[in-house]
Amino acid sequence: MNFSKAKDTYRKNAIVQRLMAKKLISEVTKNYGNSFDNILEIGTGTGLLTDEITSKLNIKKLYLNDLTKNFTGTTPCKYYQGDILEILKCGIKEKFNLIISNAVFQWIDDKEELLLKLKDRLQNKGLIAFSSFGHKNFCQIKHTAGLGLNYESFAPLLKKTGFKILYFEEELETLYFKDMQNLLEHIRLTGVGTSKTLWTKQKYEIFKEELVNNNSSYLVARYDDEIVCYGGIKIVLDIADVMNIVTRKDKRNMGFAKFILNELINIAKEEKCNSITLEVNENNKPAIHLYEQFDFKQVGFRKKYYDGIDNAILMTLELEFYTFMSIFIN
Repeated sequence: MNFSKAKDTYRKNAIVQRLMAKKLISEVTKNYGNSFDNILEIGTGTGLLTDEITSKLNIKKLYLNDLTKNFTGTTPCKYYQGDILEILKCGIKEKFNLIISNAVFQWIDDKEELLLKLKDRLQNKGLIAFSSFGHKNFCQIKHTAGLGLNYESFAPLLKKTGFKILYFEEELETLYFKDMQNLLEHIRLTGVGTSKTLWTKQKYEIFKEELVNNNSSYLVARYDDEIVCYGGIKIVLDIADVMNIVTRKDKRNMGFAKFILNELINIAKEEKCNSITLEVNENNKPAIHLYEQFDFKQVGFRKKYYDGIDNAILMTLELEFYTFMSIFIN
């Protein structure tokens, strides 16, 4: 994530991350004391955990790391700026009796390699202590919008890489927001929406606009009382534009997207639209196949439309030539 964009608002809005930092230090001091010779903190950010370390622990040497420059204001310390895996490979020669991190490891792609590299940098009987987010983090957005990280369980990885788990705890903290816009604003202010797997600026602005747009209609499909698919359409004059159709990953190929698309087409017909347009990633073969089943035709092409990487295919359905199709789901 590009945390530096949210550095000025993070400390005020990172409510859960602050609680996690306090809890992490509390468990370390309660179970393993408060005196450590060499400490490495990974992912310092604005210093929520760093503040806890410097105020609660007796330290001889402190080493800090983050992708961005040092925003903690903590001195004296040795600061390593950059990707922690690259730094561990060629930059850090010291060994530590405590390696600690708060709300960071979920962003690491190769977690197994990270744990192996950290193990090499631990002193004899050294300790690694970290907190991270689990699969329920932003699960409502993941299930409805299909945007979110793929969270892994660390227990199997720790055992696989030769660590002995001394303490493990899961805790669910619930935040309440006035509405969806406040939630999206919270995500932006804490910097976690800047990953391409979450909210790019374009996705954020479009989604926020759609929430208050009277010309837009959104439908959801439920299965066992859970939202498994949703889709939206925007109508301007006599043209309807399919904004998105998203199906939960574990509920794909069950007909939900077909059902939603069929209902969106019905809405466009009721509003006397002459045509329906949409864009689809050229690599999304299942979606293209679905649209072709409903007689959408390819009419154009947009280069690097998705996050400046993937091309978009433009498709149109002319409603005056459309034969009604009924979709039934058992």
